[in-house]
Amino acid sequence: GWSADEILSIEEARVQLALMPILSGNLEFLEISASSVLINLEQAKDGNSNWSSLISPDGKTPEDKGKQDKNVMKGPNGQPWATEKKANLWIEEFSLADLNINYLDHHLGREFNSRIDHLVINTREKNHLTATLNGATNDVTYTFEAKADLLRNIVTREPWQIKLDGKVASSPVRLQINLNETGNKREGSIVFNAKNTDIGRTLAWLGIIEGLDAASDELSLEANISGSNLGEIIDQSEFRVSLKNGHLNLHDPADDQLRKISFSKANFDSNVDRPVTFHLDGMIDDEPVSLSLASNRLRTFFSKRNKIKLDLNANLVGSNIKLDGNVDLPITRRSFIIDFAVDGKRLDQWNILIKQKLPPYGPYQMKGQLRISSNGLQVNDMKAIIGESDLGGELKIDTSS
Repeated sequence: GWSADEILSIEEARVQLALMPILSGNLEFLEISASSVLINLEQAKDGNSNWSSLISPDGKTPEDKGKQDKNVMKGPNGQPWATEKKANLWIEEFSLADLNINYLDHHLGREFNSRIDHLVINTREKNHLTATLNGATNDVTYTFEAKADLLRNIVTREPWQIKLDGKVASSPVRLQINLNETGNKREGSIVFNAKNTDIGRTLAWLGIIEGLDAASDELSLEANISGSNLGEIIDQSEFRVSLKNGHLNLHDPADDQLRKISFSKANFDSNVDRPVTFHLDGMIDDEPVSLSLASNRLRTFFSKRNKIKLDLNANLVGSNIKLDGNVDLPITRRSFIIDFAVDGKRLDQWNILIKQKLPPYGPYQMKGQLRISSNGLQVNDMKAIIGESDLGGELKIDTSS
């Protein structure tokens, strides 16, 4: 009943086993390698997965369940091949080449794909596992070097502790994972740091915004993880992303130009049962600007949705701007429909930004439905109060020429 006929396929595999340790009841693999590997993972909405029939949470296959100790495979010394106190199974080097992973999550309604060109894991240092990894996800290349107690922790059932240093699309990154697994549930923390991050490309990958020019010199993510699968982890975990020294280019429909917002710090936050929020304090030219945004819960951005909630409040040039409504995904900088409201003291305070000469009228209030397209700007059902004047109608600014 799963989409893929095969969970795992391998074109070629190589196994090298040390003979002498077998006499003392140990299995020591000097090498396990495979090439042209395809892995198809799929998880249903109810939590069942296509791999759950192979491995259960306690590490035993379904055929092993209910069997007594007398059925456990034993070595020449009469002891079981593996116990919780001592690892009798050892792999010195494990390597994969040309690995493609497809993961379909029906809980999120989305598929994820990744290509690993080379993965090499070795345990020549008996207390540690070291690994090198390089590949690509959605044409974004990555390379990592890792060191962990992972192999020992799996055997002793201690929390996983992994540290990775590498590059994603030539940008340096560091990842630290502390994860404890109890049955099906995983709990722990993740700390991720990256340099020279292309925020616009990340938002495009999530299917939220296309064509956005946004970047940050530093990005840090801190997460408290809880859940048994990807959907639950996204729903039940807390995430905080901090950006430092970055820019955000916004399309100005008045003159069809891009306005650069520079910032020293910005934050994304996602908590359990709360919407994603974003806050930025920065500058447009020499004018201070403050942006606060609230949207759906985090899982919405990982699932296939046609619309998202957008609640944006901005303060600049002595004015308050509010955008509120549901917008089609993906948002583009040349296509946008949403309700808006703006109020301020005087219209001419906008002159420094829009490079026009508005009259010094005020105070003012405006609201309506804002539509931005390749032809320019349009406001439908506009209602405006400027000074003592009460206006209504429609506004069009044509920039197609």
